[in-house]
Amino acid sequence: MDPTAFSRDSGPDEGRTVTLSGRHLREAIRLLSHLVGTVGVSRLSFTERAKRNLSNRHKRVEIFGKAMFGEPAWDVMLILYIERKEQSYTIARLTERAGAPATTVLRWLDHMEREGLVRRLEHPTDARALFVELTDYGEQMMDSYFSETLTAER
Repeated sequence: MDPTAFSRDSGPDEGRTVTLSGRHLREAIRLLSHLVGTVGVSRLSFTERAKRNLSNRHKRVEIFGKAMFGEPAWDVMLILYIERKEQSYTIARLTERAGAPATTVLRWLDHMEREGLVRRLEHPTDARALFVELTDYGEQMMDSYFSETLTAER
């Protein structure tokens, strides 16, 4: 019998045993410590962390130059995450804000869309333009990243 299988005959008060591999156990510990460490941390904290991250990235480019730190996909994700409820971004505006060539941003948007992180939406008044926004999955992934990095900094 599979030790990870639950018996359907077991009532809610009966104990159940689950056997986990070492890898699954480490992942469970990581997730539980993540949950315990982020109790009381709001999404606002995550957004503030994202703003600091983006600001620090801009400062880094100012000091060292752009050639050393090209991560336009991460810049796009940060911008969309920070502004997710406040304003919409067209591809042109997102390209300008990310400071990357349009072809690079479009290539990364294609990839991020395939990964389910972003979606493109029709512009209501300009048939030539598209809006870009994080999907629920993309937002959850960013929440997860910032909750884990926020916990690690404590």
